Amino acid sequence: MSAIARWCYRHRFVVVATWVVVLIGLGALSQAVKSSYNNSFSLPGTGSTTAQQLPRPATPTRSSGRPVTARCVTRQSRPG
Repeated sequence: MSAIARWCYRHRFVVVATWVVVLIGLGALSQAVKSSYNNSFSLPGTGSTTAQQLPRPATPTRSSGRPVTARCVTRQSRPG
């Protein structure tokens, strides 16, 4: 094992360049053999699926069509 370590230390630039080439090659290979991304997954009958299928309550809006908002303002007590 020490012989491999010694060779790698003496030829460290070759070792780093080889690792970079291997990583780039693996990235290119994974892109070449990848399948299309599929984001559809369902588990019928579970609680989360049932909750997602419930109708959402409508957000109250003004006559202008903008949603109703509220602002809560509190006073900060002064020290002393």
